[in-house]
Amino acid sequence: MIDRGEAHVSDNARQYENYISHQLRPLDDRARRNRIDYFIHNYRRHLPVDKDAPILDYGCGRGECIQFLQGQGYRNIDAVDISAEVVEHASRLLPNRVRQVTDPAAFVGEKAGSYDLVTFLEVVEHIPSAEVVDFLSGLKRLLRPGGKAIIETPNGEAPFANAHMYHDATHIRLYTLESLRHVLALAGYKNVAIYGLDIPLTRSGRYVQRLTQRTIHAAVTLLRAMEGALPPTLLTPMFYAVAS
Repeated sequence: MIDRGEAHVSDNARQYENYISHQLRPLDDRARRNRIDYFIHNYRRHLPVDKDAPILDYGCGRGECIQFLQGQGYRNIDAVDISAEVVEHASRLLPNRVRQVTDPAAFVGEKAGSYDLVTFLEVVEHIPSAEVVDFLSGLKRLLRPGGKAIIETPNGEAPFANAHMYHDATHIRLYTLESLRHVLALAGYKNVAIYGLDIPLTRSGRYVQRLTQRTIHAAVTLLRAMEGALPPTLLTPMFYAVAS
């Protein structure tokens, strides 16, 4: 007999059985380089100094973060995902270091205190609100003393936020700066810094992209002020927390 918890885990895993082929879709080389450019520009400064530091990519998806970390010279990387298809795909990039995890609590019990860095990129928006505090608390337990987590998610306050929310049928909710900071505090994180995912100026078109984004953000801020609403705190399409 399967109890309700086991049934939930099973149903949750079923949603992601063909996640790459049905939802993520493989990236071409240019799109993959573009994503890694963003990682270099935003995340490199938060990485451990020691290239042998143990790092976990939780929810590794197509493996762009794995490739980013490998490109920065890190040699001790693990990765997990709920999707067997994702694990098969990511294992080509990181042989024998990627595993499927359908029971996060059991994984945390096994690996508590094991990592200097945990990356958790575009995962928190897939977790039911009633479970997210426990999930983030478990993520914190994976860290060694002095370790930190990088948690990236679409910005619910950004223009066109609904496009991020509804393009993926497994998304459950979006966060703003304030709501993400709140759930991280409830999960026991004491040190939290939140940043907008900034556009890297690695080619000329990016200058136009950044200028256009800032113009839109200024217009949204002005409109909110004219309506008497609170000014937005962060408007980049994606943002991230560095938390410990």
